[in-house]
Amino acid sequence: MARWDLAEAFIAAVGAEQHTLADRIFEAHRRKSKMSLLVDVAGYKCDCQAVNHLYYNGQDNAKLIGRAFVRAAKYKHIATMEFLYGTKRVSMDAFDKAMENAATYP
Repeated sequence: MARWDLAEAFIAAVGAEQHTLADRIFEAHRRKSKMSLLVDVAGYKCDCQAVNHLYYNGQDNAKLIGRAFVRAAKYKHIATMEFLYGTKRVSMDAFDKAMENAATYP
């Protein structure tokens, strides 16, 4: 299964409140991908449940949050950006890069 398939499966599992399945998908993604699942999921237009789940289950370091914020900005996922910014873990560098991406991405 490709990285993107795992991200979509994770979003669906969290949306269906299948947290045990979501945890298994997280582990499979971690083994198969160099990119963090949080960063992957931030690139999807979703209701932030999956991002919230990852954040509150340990995917909460500042560097990771910054990368996810930049990715969400690239695709103009405002709700995800608001959530991540609200964690107060988005660095000024990540914020600046996100705004640049949002302004230049079609």
